[in-house]
Amino acid sequence: MPTNGDNDKNGIKEKNDYTNKPKQKANSAETGDKIRTPDSHPNDFVKLRGNQGYQNKHTGEIWQRSDTKHMGKQGEWKVGIGKNPPQKGSKITVEAQTGKVLKK
Repeated sequence: MPTNGDNDKNGIKEKNDYTNKPKQKANSAETGDKIRTPDSHPNDFVKLRGNQGYQNKHTGEIWQRSDTKHMGKQGEWKVGIGKNPPQKGSKITVEAQTGKVLKK
């Protein structure tokens, strides 16, 4: 695991670890920060009806599992801006395995 300031396999520097802060919003985090996800902290999220994804109980953000087919990807979460579901051009991408913010 990279130390603070080192690049990971995606070339993204790891910055702050917010995994011990349940009220940390994905929208407030920077690229490279680690945040809580439905995989790492399932008790922080409630499943929405149908295929709408999960809602963070503390922040209200809506998370949906990405259907990306990129090679080498272990899975990603897409987070909507504010309390809206993720939309094309208006979402945050978080790596499922590590909780690292990949793209804003």
